[in-house]
Amino acid sequence: MSDRIFVALIVVVAVLGTIPAVAGAVPYLGLALVILGLAAGVMGESPDVSQRTAIYVVAVGLPVFSNSLDAIPVAGPLVNSVLDGVAIGIQGMAVAFVLEQLKVRMMPGA
Repeated sequence: MSDRIFVALIVVVAVLGTIPAVAGAVPYLGLALVILGLAAGVMGESPDVSQRTAIYVVAVGLPVFSNSLDAIPVAGPLVNSVLDGVAIGIQGMAVAFVLEQLKVRMMPGA
């Protein structure tokens, strides 16, 4: 349940990051997105291999695919900015999953 709250917060912060007044007033929105992503990855349930793989693919692919939205005249750059912010949060989740798997493989089983 808490991972859903963190993902919702990632989306909210990403949307707020597209507003110029908010982005100018809060210079560390990218850091906030990474911290929210790390918290979502650590606090959430440990996903299985297929879910982790999906997160890794989305973390790499979303910024690449969202750049093509810039071709849409008015809404494209805004949607691109929101998806880039969401991708930053998802990349934080991916880092948390990698660190968790490294810990599992390095620590002896209990």
